Amino acid sequence: MNSIRSSWKTSLGGLPQLNLSCAIKLGAFGMLLAGAQIPVMADALHDKSDMFVVRKAESGVQKGWVSTIVRFSGTLTLAQEKQLSALSADIYRNLPIINSVALKIPARNLIKLADLPFVQRISGDLQVKKTDAFTSGHSLASTAWAQYPTLDPTHVLVGVVDSGINKVSDVQNVVKSMTWVAGNTNLGDECGHGTHVAGIISGSGKSSTGTGFTQTFRGVGYNANSLKSPLLASLKVLSADGSGRVSDVISAM
Repeated sequence: MNSIRSSWKTSLGGLPQLNLSCAIKLGAFGMLLAGAQIPVMADALHDKSDMFVVRKAESGVQKGWVSTIVRFSGTLTLAQEKQLSALSADIYRNLPIINSVALKIPARNLIKLADLPFVQRISGDLQVKKTDAFTSGHSLASTAWAQYPTLDPTHVLVGVVDSGINKVSDVQNVVKSMTWVAGNTNLGDECGHGTHVAGIISGSGKSSTGTGFTQTFRGVGYNANSLKSPLLASLKVLSADGSGRVSDVISAM
């Protein structure tokens, strides 16, 4: 209250008068009491970007590049491509399925990228990593096969988006293999995780069957009644160390 009293002045006519700054503050306070919404300036960076991009832009680091996935409001025009080029943006993958591109841009230009009106969303093109093993016992697959004993799994094609699939005795039903790993044309599994996942999906259990084993480990999609498994498409997006990029995964899909 003292600060408000001190802002009052006496006019020539002896009437109290508020200075401008105090009048603005009291006016805003009155709007809040009345339930009115005080307009807030839009922040394109925070409004359009995920936290990874926001932190990179606000880190104060002016050097270095940031890999991002940028979604547009429509098909990218030549004029818009020139605007991106003016920011030194380097498009390294088109992602038409989500109306986006993967591009590298200097960290110092992230805010300017967000300010472009045709940019709808900016996300970090981060690394993706393989996860731990999944056991078929948790899936209750045997319950499903008991309910549908004549189901033919070869009518199902499963895309394994992982590190590739090697030719092993348990998995003999790979009908297509493709890779999105940059600079690597090897369609095989250099990590091992993709082959492991393929076995979980449709492994026949051949490698764990016989007198030397106490239990046969089959994939959840393997039908023990028909002795058939789902068909597999190997969509390689992870390198030998089990890492890749989000844009590689989207392209494979």
